Amino acid sequence: MTDMTPEELILKAADAIAEYGHMKSNYGTKKHGFCAMGALRYVTCEDDSGFFFSTKDSPELRDLYYQAQHLLGASLPTSNGAGDMHEAIAMFNDCPTTTAEDVILAMKKAANHG
Repeated sequence: MTDMTPEELILKAADAIAEYGHMKSNYGTKKHGFCAMGALRYVTCEDDSGFFFSTKDSPELRDLYYQAQHLLGASLPTSNGAGDMHEAIAMFNDCPTTTAEDVILAMKKAANHG
């Protein structure tokens, strides 16, 4: 997994939302769909247990996740008012008018650098 780029990770997360569905205000699971952050976490760790990272996850995986998080968060309109990129992603994902298609499109745009 660590041979993947942050851009590839974001695209894989978009695919996870397309396949399993979209969720707001929770990381999610394959059964119930994922929020943007939950999809990034799922494709990074290949685990939908709801835990953020476990001791079995390598520092390289965490670095990859945080690089992808920064790339996605910085590309969103919510990044200006957010304290950090996690918050920017959550604000965008959880906005009542944001749809699964909006999240997937934003992920594809971020992965392709605009």
